[in-house]
Amino acid sequence: VRVINHTLEIPLFRYFDGLGSEIDAGTLPDSIPNIRRIEITLAVETEMVTPDTGKRRRMIYSTSVVPRNHAIN
Repeated sequence: VRVINHTLEIPLFRYFDGLGSEIDAGTLPDSIPNIRRIEITLAVETEMVTPDTGKRRRMIYSTSVVPRNHAIN
């Protein structure tokens, strides 16, 4: 498979604060102390085309990670 996040303009990582508001990646690394959840998304497509459609098969996988002990000072 090939990762195609850039082709679909889907960010690989998205960051959220404790209230669930998205943190602009442009404010990193200064905003790192405010991160409470990280969303990771992979947009991929198969290398070869499928015989029945003549197109590559695309899939999107996404998960969230809550950093352990990140809010503890």
